[in-house]
Amino acid sequence: MRPRVGLVVSSPDSPGVHPDAEIALVSQALDQQGLEPVVAPWTDSVDWSALSLVVLKSPWDYSLRTQEFSAWLASVAPVATVLNHPGLISWNFDKRYLGDLDAAGVAVTPFVCVASAAAARAELARRAGRRVVVKPTVSAGSRNTGLFEADDPRAVELVELILRLGKTPMVLPALDSVERVGEHGLIFFGGEFSHCGRKGPILERGGSYRGGAYTERIDVGTPAPDEIELARSCLRAASDIAHGRGVPEEFAVPLYARIDVARDEDGAPRVLEAELFEPSYFLRLDPSSAERFAAAVSGIVPSARERERRMNRVRGGSANPWEA
Repeated sequence: MRPRVGLVVSSPDSPGVHPDAEIALVSQALDQQGLEPVVAPWTDSVDWSALSLVVLKSPWDYSLRTQEFSAWLASVAPVATVLNHPGLISWNFDKRYLGDLDAAGVAVTPFVCVASAAAARAELARRAGRRVVVKPTVSAGSRNTGLFEADDPRAVELVELILRLGKTPMVLPALDSVERVGEHGLIFFGGEFSHCGRKGPILERGGSYRGGAYTERIDVGTPAPDEIELARSCLRAASDIAHGRGVPEEFAVPLYARIDVARDEDGAPRVLEAELFEPSYFLRLDPSSAERFAAAVSGIVPSARERERRMNRVRGGSANPWEA
């Protein structure tokens, strides 16, 4: 039998979540590598333990069902090899991970989390005369995210909405380069740089989307050498952090990663986000990129199968399968 690789996607019942347009490309590339792709929403009744590898491809509805998704991931992790590793995901799940990257010396966009509308007003007053971005620390697809002048009362209104949703708001400086030309999303497979997409501006000033609806405009990006080096250093730091949090060394380097980079007012590149959970891979921008992803998966599957054999010996016991 060919090794079976699960590709986890969103539930089709989740409102406002688009299907993953890359799944067909990924499935075809895995098939050409001699692997059997199994596409399944995380909400389906699937025997995840029967798969050689479970790849968290596009469960984009997780931010709508955070507790439910977290419980699902916790139930699957002991019985299946999940990548990116659940220990890495649990760290990357909340955008406050940027603070850890900053502490590790990675140039990130500075941010402040606020616990109340009063705290938000104080932080926005400190940024008077500048533009800011307000968003939840746990979100996807720019949901509940807005671009504002710091004195725009709608910024506080968004903070209040995020708080009502039971989430933590964060305030970041708005980079002019993002508003003018967008940002670069650098894609890595198995720790190696693959290709880059340029994401056009999405947010309109005042809290809305450009064009009135969330629309990604992606074309081929050509990152500068300092952007590639920053993304690599970010990935190295993330791997070190993951290993320090107990992720086995063989899985500390993410199977897939997208490092979003833009330039600050001084022209220096900064990491906007390190997408190590459910990013789009921008496969349509590079005809060979799906093959590179599938090759990275193929290189992991044998060790994953060995991992499953070791997990079989501890299932039902008290041992931690990730330490087996």
